[in-house]
Amino acid sequence: MRSGRSVQIDISVVVPTFDRPHAVLDCVSSLVAQDVARHEVIVVDNACDDHLRTSLAGLPVGDTPVRYVAEPAPGLHNARHRGAREASGKLLLYTDDDVLCASGWVNAYRVAFEAHPEMVVAAGPVAPLWDEDPEQWLAELADPSFFTPYALIDRGRDFVLEPAGPRTGPFFGCNMAIRKSTLFETGGFHIELVGSRYLGDGETGLHRVLRRSDGLVGWVPNARVGHRIPRERMSLRYLRRRAGLQGAADAYSRYNGAIPSRRALVLDAARHLHDAAHNTRRARGAGRDLRPDQIHAAMAARRELAFARYALALTYSSSRRAIVSRTDWIANGQMSMKGE
Repeated sequence: MRSGRSVQIDISVVVPTFDRPHAVLDCVSSLVAQDVARHEVIVVDNACDDHLRTSLAGLPVGDTPVRYVAEPAPGLHNARHRGAREASGKLLLYTDDDVLCASGWVNAYRVAFEAHPEMVVAAGPVAPLWDEDPEQWLAELADPSFFTPYALIDRGRDFVLEPAGPRTGPFFGCNMAIRKSTLFETGGFHIELVGSRYLGDGETGLHRVLRRSDGLVGWVPNARVGHRIPRERMSLRYLRRRAGLQGAADAYSRYNGAIPSRRALVLDAARHLHDAAHNTRRARGAGRDLRPDQIHAAMAARRELAFARYALALTYSSSRRAIVSRTDWIANGQMSMKGE
């Protein structure tokens, strides 16, 4: 890839992408327009699109080196880890291809990590960038302080540094920074999105590992990004589907590293199916005139159903049990997803 004049690289920005060529070009443009140019940008493409490679080569990058890396192994975690292996910097910044980063994003993390050498990972605010004005029910539902379906988060204007715990996480992979050494020491990002399926809990799993360590997690309020919300995601149908994906991730979190007996799994599945049925009754009638309680119930029903299905899959699928049993996703390379 092209680069500007030689600069010292101490920060590597990793941008996983899959089949969003126009969005990722906008994201990279926001990264090469940063206030400082002591970083490189690594675009890791799961689609292995030569047209994207060519388009990136044509961007005006100034002093910021931009590299294109094709990663044929499917999975967001594989793209994130490939970026880490390719990185020249000791500090890794992660974002997504549908994100636009504020001009001070890189520098905010640089300053925070230099001032706090004991900090191993940090996150910053993620605000929505709506393709069009949301309907009232959605505007009220999408809490800007924390809303998982759109990866929104804002914990205030003050810098915070504390041990990993409920108040510091989970953080979202579209706006986070981590020391490269920490990523490898903790086993990396857990499996997450593979194709259109969620098989694990991604950065949430990484946060769970950090909770068992002595590392400190920072909240960097000046490291701001905007997350694009396209029209097709601004519907109850999408939110239900996203809740289902979250249910699968929740099941992985529950069983990761400690799969119970098959009998216990069946009992877990039965409990979640009961809760899914209860929430389905609560959501009945959700349609044109959406009430908040119906929306939450509809999403909860889909989440509980997905959890139950995941638990049942663990009773018979050896490949699924291998996925859930694994604790280190970065050191041992990729795992076959055949049958998943």
